[in-house]
Amino acid sequence: MRIAILIKSTTLHKNYGGLESQNKNLAEGLVAAGHEVVVITPGFGGDNDAVIDCNGVGYLFIKNANPGKYSREWWEGSLREFTKLHSERPFNIVISQSAGGAAIINHQAELGIKTIVISHGTLWGEVKTVWKKTKSLKDYLHFGRVLGFGLKTYFLLDKKYLSNCSYIVAVSEEVKKALILELKLPENKIRVIKNGIDLSQYVVSSQEDFPTRFLYLGRQEKEKGLEILVIAFSRLVPELPNEVSLTIVGNGPYQEELGGLINKLELQPLVKVTSAVSYDQIPKLLSSYSVLVLPSMRLEGLPMVLVEAAASGLPIIASDIGGIKSAVKDKVNGLLVKSGSSRDLYAAMKTLASSVLLRKEYGLNSRRLAEAEFSLTTMITKYSEVIESIL
Repeated sequence: MRIAILIKSTTLHKNYGGLESQNKNLAEGLVAAGHEVVVITPGFGGDNDAVIDCNGVGYLFIKNANPGKYSREWWEGSLREFTKLHSERPFNIVISQSAGGAAIINHQAELGIKTIVISHGTLWGEVKTVWKKTKSLKDYLHFGRVLGFGLKTYFLLDKKYLSNCSYIVAVSEEVKKALILELKLPENKIRVIKNGIDLSQYVVSSQEDFPTRFLYLGRQEKEKGLEILVIAFSRLVPELPNEVSLTIVGNGPYQEELGGLINKLELQPLVKVTSAVSYDQIPKLLSSYSVLVLPSMRLEGLPMVLVEAAASGLPIIASDIGGIKSAVKDKVNGLLVKSGSSRDLYAAMKTLASSVLLRKEYGLNSRRLAEAEFSLTTMITKYSEVIESIL
């Protein structure tokens, strides 16, 4: 079967995140299952289209389209190049990562192609995230701009392509519920398929007794709860001196402000901030830490970092928000805390820092959960079932 996947950026671009990681696993998993996969994505700012092969997956980079952004150059370029490839040798199915394939979806009848959208969250989830952190006049003005953009996008993009596509895959039950509630989409058009990874690539953390090494891995954005994390950690240090450390790994717009907060609270060298690592370095990185922390204030779909942490046998502390609970079962493989509460986060960090036995118990349960629900084989089997059902 010949499959096209359209996405606004990939792990081959800079500053990739969970969506791009999930796409890499999906594309390579489909290739391993015997399919031909072509990923169509924005280029690197050059004037020419480029084609490369990476781990058996073909990548077509669209010229003049900037990665990570939806633009006229992307819509026109992706439709033009897909149409050209499709006329030369037809595809069987198109998979759109979020709105990446909207141009093809809105022309699918004339192209004679079935389409699947993978939904990692909803636009109104992003609007709600911005509203939750609105405090000052400047914040309210920013929220007004976001709301205006949200309304425009809802009516001109989201509602149209999600209604027109052949089928939708939601990465968590929470995303499915939001799609039905916000967009009034029929339930029988949506199936939940959780993100999967190659579990053999992940080594279970040894959980050495001392010290407790907390890790945040992801974009450095304020809505990810990094301010809350640093404040919570600053309360923990006086109670457990020389027994805890925190490493923040990733890039993003909050990096400078975050560094200022760490300096103000005099947390060096116990808090270290490093740049993002390449995708193939993630398993080794995770195996070197004791606990993963994701204090997000965003309505997440199913963050890939939680799936990866579970595969690494890490206990997890995360906000009880959005689809996070799909990967974190409270008091089973980690602790769920109230989003935005530094007090709750501090208490959870103290609980795990104070008990190596609890960390080991939660860590083993994390790996069991990953094996039961987040294997790449399971994910690919379910996507294959969806594809076959609509062809």
